[in-house]
Amino acid sequence: MTDDIITIYLNPIAYKNIIQDQELFKTGSNKSELIRKIIINHYSKYNFNINELKQKIKDAVKSENINHQFNDDEYLNIAWKVTKYLCEKTLVIEKDKNEHKKKISIRKKKDDSELDFIIDSCPKNASESEYLANIIYSYLKEPQYEREKIICKDIIESLNEAIQNKQSIRIITKSDNNRIQSINPKEICTSQEGLYNYLLYQVYNNEKREYLARTIHIYNISSVHLDTNLLTFQPHIEEQFKKMKRNGVQFSINEDTIYKVKLTEQGKNLLKLRYLERPSPLLNSEKDEGIYCFDCSKMQFKSYFAPFRKNVIILEPREIIEEILQEYRDAINNYKGGV
Repeated sequence: MTDDIITIYLNPIAYKNIIQDQELFKTGSNKSELIRKIIINHYSKYNFNINELKQKIKDAVKSENINHQFNDDEYLNIAWKVTKYLCEKTLVIEKDKNEHKKKISIRKKKDDSELDFIIDSCPKNASESEYLANIIYSYLKEPQYEREKIICKDIIESLNEAIQNKQSIRIITKSDNNRIQSINPKEICTSQEGLYNYLLYQVYNNEKREYLARTIHIYNISSVHLDTNLLTFQPHIEEQFKKMKRNGVQFSINEDTIYKVKLTEQGKNLLKLRYLERPSPLLNSEKDEGIYCFDCSKMQFKSYFAPFRKNVIILEPREIIEEILQEYRDAINNYKGGV
């Protein structure tokens, strides 16, 4: 048996969104492999939803005392038509001819049972191509962090298995030249903004000779190997994890610095409006006086408050005040020098 080529026609809007996800989740340039992964990884949820809709249609027909009785395949065909309509309507997809759509071909490999089972479930009144396209449209309706979970399903399953069994792991990451790293995984978290998923973990730093709390994009993990070692977490690392979850799981915290600022009225408004990567004020903040305290990382503190400029005065610690003042001096010198 030779490999078969399956051609899928996607609406240009959907095709563009797939390209964007390639960039968002750093999946590489192989669109066909990404499409295949989406279909296989998302199928179980798609199938559950369409069968749930089939049952609701079935119940609705019975409740209306309609005399005509459909069989299961007919109910499934109705559910398929409704689902197809809703997906296309959501993506603003017009009923263009195939030549107006973007063609993507995927290879059905020999003994490719996962894809075989999916294709076998295709409704009788749907073509193989439009059925697979509809699974992709269903995927695109999911929020960004859920789409990342679908693409990284195998990695997430391995991580969750290690976390549940309290096992240490070794990982290979895309951004670290495929270096193998031994870590203790703590928890998979979604950012407060609902954009990406992160793994919180503990790692031993040989140079500093101490354990550190770290975070990594799930999409940045290319491989996971479960070890037999049992997990142990340092008490101070557990405290850092709590701070990371409260302030933003995308920022690693390995210090106990408290940042204290005074905001103008405009600064208070900016704090309410700028929700992306916003650190969480501590309970001892004096908000009525415009004084706020944070225990976030230095990177998060500096990047978040950089746009506040004249609407924020840093009160503590002195080290960060001097550091930011020096950055302003350097910027002024650059302008004076015409750089």
